[in-house]
Amino acid sequence: MLVPGAWGGAWMWEPVTRELTAAGHTVHAVTLPGLHAHGSEERSSITLDDHVAYVRGLLDEIGETGVVLAGHSYAGIVAGLVAAAEPERVGHTVFVDANVPVDGHSMIDGWSPEGRAHVTAAIEANGGLWPVLSAEDLDGQDFDDARLALFLGRSLPHPGRTIFGVAKPERPLTELSATYINCTLNGEDPNPAAAPYRDVWRFVELRTGHWPMLTKPKELAAILRAV
Repeated sequence: MLVPGAWGGAWMWEPVTRELTAAGHTVHAVTLPGLHAHGSEERSSITLDDHVAYVRGLLDEIGETGVVLAGHSYAGIVAGLVAAAEPERVGHTVFVDANVPVDGHSMIDGWSPEGRAHVTAAIEANGGLWPVLSAEDLDGQDFDDARLALFLGRSLPHPGRTIFGVAKPERPLTELSATYINCTLNGEDPNPAAAPYRDVWRFVELRTGHWPMLTKPKELAAILRAV
């Protein structure tokens, strides 16, 4: 099960989905509530808890055990909380250049005061939605022209309340079987929230930007197959 980060949907995972399906895997790429292009829901009211509940519901529908659950960026918090709550369903969690749940904290609590103020102001100015990135924001992230156009053309404003949601894992994340993929063009070190798990999880590096499912799908799929 592949969960995209902010602004994305199942479309973002399509290159990886093709690779994994060709290798014989059953793949479920997720579009979280509020990120459907033709959805009619009130997106600004959607919370982190709503996203967690949605993924847990999908796991119930699938009815499988030992699922490999991958979360990218923001969705690392979603995946981590789901895995902590669903030990019978989730066999391994993959954090793809991702945030990691920190008990009692939101995604942006670890940001600088300037960063928190900037994103809060942007969300307030856009009706409770986190605006999509610009081409300038994506400079240096390893996109070719076609993938950059795809990202810019299909990304949607993200429900702003989700990034202020406080994480409350149902069990310690040290109990998770997990892999953290650090995309090193986005920074040589993983997200600081992953640091406590250096001796518990497997850490791997991928030389690309923050959206490897678009910029290095074959390499990302190879890591997922190895898991």
